Amino acid sequence: MRIICTILFICIAGASSAQVNMTGRDSSNAPTDRANRLLEKYVEDCKRKGTVEGFRVQVFFGSGVQAKNQANEAKSKVLVKYPDLPVYVKWESPNYLVRVGNCRNRLEAEKLKHEVSVDFPGCFIVKDQIEPAPEAEPQR
Repeated sequence: MRIICTILFICIAGASSAQVNMTGRDSSNAPTDRANRLLEKYVEDCKRKGTVEGFRVQVFFGSGVQAKNQANEAKSKVLVKYPDLPVYVKWESPNYLVRVGNCRNRLEAEKLKHEVSVDFPGCFIVKDQIEPAPEAEPQR
């Protein structure tokens, strides 16, 4: 019992001293210059590429001999049923993917998925680089 109490005391003492800043550096959560530079670089990169992180709804994926034709058929079906939706056919070895929409957040993607799932019951949401909608001019 004495050994258990001693071990417990050492563990508690070690855990409590682990919370003390031993280096003397400021440990506040304020953003550092490096973090600001990285954020600025990310924003510039997104502007240069013209894309940002977002979500799309994947309505088809397949591989094999007929996958390209099937992907183009799925694209045509989407364009007929939903002419206002942007459709993207992508090839990621060994699969052809058909994705629709440019959703900036998960909620938008869920709404789109619900709408599209009537015609594409196996659709699902994926993270992707999207083309953001052009921003409106600031009102004066």
